[in-house]
Amino acid sequence: RHQGGRNPRVAVALTEDNDILFIVVDGRFSGKAEGMSAKELTLFLAKHFSPRWALNMDGGGSSTMYLKGYGAEGTNVLNYPTDNKRYDHYGQRRICTHIMICPAKY
Repeated sequence: RHQGGRNPRVAVALTEDNDILFIVVDGRFSGKAEGMSAKELTLFLAKHFSPRWALNMDGGGSSTMYLKGYGAEGTNVLNYPTDNKRYDHYGQRRICTHIMICPAKY
């Protein structure tokens, strides 16, 4: 049921050029952000990026993209997480798992 319904989604993909894509799809806000089904996300990635591979990660209320120095003031959140039920950048959920990208240290 969750995979077939439109929900917030998170995906990671690798392109033919070895670029890593981190995708967050907002959802649960009628008329603003409808979300995607797992199939819609797959078709979107295939059409626009033709990745070598892609992985559908966690979705729903934990779908949050943070980028240090960008996004909403005070949170650096780029998308519209849903846990506060408002269309703003402050509805992120506290979770214990995440993907973190750091500069390489030589």
